[in-house]
Amino acid sequence: MAPFEKTPILQHFSRPTLVAGLPLCVGVILVLGDWWPAPRVLAQTGMFWGESLALAYSLAQPLVRRIMLASVVVNILSFIGISNHVFRDRLRVNMRDLATANRMVGRIEALPDFAQVQYVVLYGGSYRYCSPITTAQRDMNISALFAPWSKLPVINEVSGYAFQPVPGGIFVKANAFCETAPKWPAPGSVVKLDTVAVVCREK
Repeated sequence: MAPFEKTPILQHFSRPTLVAGLPLCVGVILVLGDWWPAPRVLAQTGMFWGESLALAYSLAQPLVRRIMLASVVVNILSFIGISNHVFRDRLRVNMRDLATANRMVGRIEALPDFAQVQYVVLYGGSYRYCSPITTAQRDMNISALFAPWSKLPVINEVSGYAFQPVPGGIFVKANAFCETAPKWPAPGSVVKLDTVAVVCREK
């Protein structure tokens, strides 16, 4: 007798749970104004499919069970491969961010009176690079030089400096300057405004 046949309560518990399981896995994004089914938000759907498989296995004939177990092995190997692919692409994006941030720091250090620079503004930026990353989906495997909250920490991390976020008024001034300034990596795209280094990039 198969292990699941000894526990018929699984069948009674699973049927109603499966009905509500998928929308519950999607969770709060079902009712939010911004539909955002990013892979990291849907990771828990694996529990839904696992329970679905357990229920199907408990109801299946022996031959079907063997086929299901074989398919499970294939799926597990596939998920391992996908996970490694995502991780490899994350490493590639990190390396690109590292190289780009180092180039920006080099241009900032070349500014006149660099020792006076206390603040850095990175205007604009793209979530992706021209050479595509196949696993870049929504906010997975995108550039850390894109999100406003991560731009300055990346610059500080790769350089070892302790540049500070600019006050609101200076930030507005820097953004206004970049609206018409040359864009990275063009000459004139990295400038010094008093104690602020500004890197102007395309939006």
